[in-house]
Amino acid sequence: MIWCVGLNPAWDVVMGLDPARGPEGVRVAAWTEATPGGKANNVARVVRQLGQPATAVGLYGGAVGELVQQGLREAGVHVLAGVAEGATRICLTELDGPRRREVRGRGPEVHPSQADALLQRVLAAAQSNDLVALSGSVPPGLAPGVLAQWVAALKPHVRFMALDAAGDELAAAWQAAPDLAVPNLAEYRALGRSIRVGAGPRWVAVTRGRAGLSWRERGRWHRIPAPPATPANATGAGDALLGGVLAALALGAPMADALALGVGIGTASVATRGVGVLPVEAVQQFHTALGTAPS
Repeated sequence: MIWCVGLNPAWDVVMGLDPARGPEGVRVAAWTEATPGGKANNVARVVRQLGQPATAVGLYGGAVGELVQQGLREAGVHVLAGVAEGATRICLTELDGPRRREVRGRGPEVHPSQADALLQRVLAAAQSNDLVALSGSVPPGLAPGVLAQWVAALKPHVRFMALDAAGDELAAAWQAAPDLAVPNLAEYRALGRSIRVGAGPRWVAVTRGRAGLSWRERGRWHRIPAPPATPANATGAGDALLGGVLAALALGAPMADALALGVGIGTASVATRGVGVLPVEAVQQFHTALGTAPS
C-alpha cells in the first residue's frame, strides 16, 4: 500500500477562461474541471492510475469534505478520513491563455487531538512493506512541526517515507530524516545551508519545472532533464512526479530509475487540462519501461 497523507485536503477547480469579456469585464469559463485535490490526493490519484493501491489520508469536514472523499473512491483510491470541524477548503486555478492564477483556500481549524487520532489510525493499519508520502500544507490549529512528528512516528514502521512540504514544516520534517524529500528549487534554497548540508533525507530531489530534476544521494548531485511537452496546465506536476516515483519504487525500481520515470509522469501530467490526470500513453510508457503490465 502507498499511503498519501495530506492534512489539508481540498476540492480543486480548474477553469479555462474564454478570451472574450462580457459586460463590465466579466470573464466566463470556456471549460471547467473539478477533482479531489490537495497535494496528497493528487499523488494518490496518480499512483492509482499507474496501477498501484493507494490510500488517501486526511482531515475532512462538511459537504465539500464528503465530495472530496466520494471523488477519491470513484477514482479507486481508498480513504482514511479524520474529522475536521470546519469545511474542507476549495482551491481554484484560472487558466487565461498562457497565464495561470491560483487561489488557495486556507482550510478548516483543526484541533491537535484530531490529527493525533488520525496518526494512530495510520500506525495501526500500516504494514512494514508500505510506502508513505507526506504532502502539502498544514491546516490552521496544528502546532508547528506536526509533519516532523508524523515522519518520526511512521518511519520505523514502513519501508519508505517521502516528504513534499514547504517553509518551516519542510525544515522541521527534513531534520526528522525521511527517506526522500521533494522540494521545488525555491523551497530548497529557502531551507538555508545549515539545514541542507546537515542530517536529513537520504535522497533529495529538487524539482525545477521545465528544467527537470536535480537529485542528491550521499553528497553527489545528478540531473534528469524533462522531456519536451506542450503545457496545458502545470498545476500538480510535482505531485504527479512524486506519484510516479512512489509507484515505480513499489514495483521494484531503484531510486535513479524511479526518479527518471517520475519526471516523465510529471511532464505528461502538464499536457492535460486537469490536475493529477495522466494520458493513457504515459501510463503505458511507464509500464513498458519497468517491464510490467498496467492493471
